[in-house]
Amino acid sequence: MPNWCENILVVEGPEAEIAAFKEKAAAVPAEDAAVDAAEVLKLENFIPVPAAIAEAPCCSGEDHWEMENWGCNLGAINSAITTESENCLHYIFETPWTPPLAFLERVSRDWPRLRLVLAYNEPGCGFQGIAKATAGVLEDQCINI
Repeated sequence: MPNWCENILVVEGPEAEIAAFKEKAAAVPAEDAAVDAAEVLKLENFIPVPAAIAEAPCCSGEDHWEMENWGCNLGAINSAITTESENCLHYIFETPWTPPLAFLERVSRDWPRLRLVLAYNEPGCGFQGIAKATAGVLEDQCINI
């Protein structure tokens, strides 16, 4: 069973970009009825798992792909929007063991008009930090606690 990393993601930008980000984050693919529609932030909506990896047997490399492309295994769970305005969204969610820093960097590159700020805390492994990403540039300040 994993330790859970607590994450707070702030997304700031123009109103139209914020609306598009929110819609994409929560979208449930029509072909995947098994996806939990209650989750409002799905990493796979921004960086999809390749079919060959998704269809592979358990423990055959998917976790390596997820770590490389999202920065965490299994994606985000228990996601919710805690604050919302025309130019800003605040998400809370959990990821196993590590924050999704690779996801943050990639999404900021794909959505260059947005500013992403992620505060994270992993008390089981004893670290916390804050990461900022804009236009593909990631700055991360992590400390041991």
